[in-house]
Amino acid sequence: MQVDLRDVIVDRGGRRILDVPALQVRSSRTTAVLGPNGSGKTTLLRVIAGLERARHGTVRVDGLPVVAGRHIAYVFQEQVFLRQTVRRNLELGLELRGTDRHTIQERIGEAATLLGITTLLERRADQLSGGEGRRASLARALCLRAPLVLLDEPLEGLDERTYSRLLDELPQVLAAFDTTTLLVTHNRNEALRLAQDLIVLAD
Repeated sequence: MQVDLRDVIVDRGGRRILDVPALQVRSSRTTAVLGPNGSGKTTLLRVIAGLERARHGTVRVDGLPVVAGRHIAYVFQEQVFLRQTVRRNLELGLELRGTDRHTIQERIGEAATLLGITTLLERRADQLSGGEGRRASLARALCLRAPLVLLDEPLEGLDERTYSRLLDELPQVLAAFDTTTLLVTHNRNEALRLAQDLIVLAD
């Protein structure tokens, strides 16, 4: 699923937050958006997801105007879970998309295995550690089999051991689901390790 931006401008509080003359995110690849804090990385994701409107310009996904939530899975920087089990949190998004019960459990099993959270499925999601929560958030997004996955600082705030493991494992996990993935980070090493393509936001 290819994403194209043209002349996208976002202003907030009288300040220019984002100014993208032209940008293309190529289909079936992982692209990292690298830049310092405040450079507009999260705003770029939100505009692509349809969660925030640009003052000017166009965003198209496979040639069509973006519609919030359609064909997109978004992993926010801050983890958001219902106060239910991890399994139930993973089930809900699939149920809302009309997925049948057998397929739901099949997808949950596959994502949980790839992300190493099978033993966590019956735990309360709001009681997970930071690293466990990151894995559960990624599993929830990948269960949807959305052709476009947006990840906002997916490795932020993890302990060193969990960080190293996910940094090693995430490229293979994303490749297994054959999606177009756009992730943002301020860490150059992460960007180079996780992505095939690189976008730099500056000034």
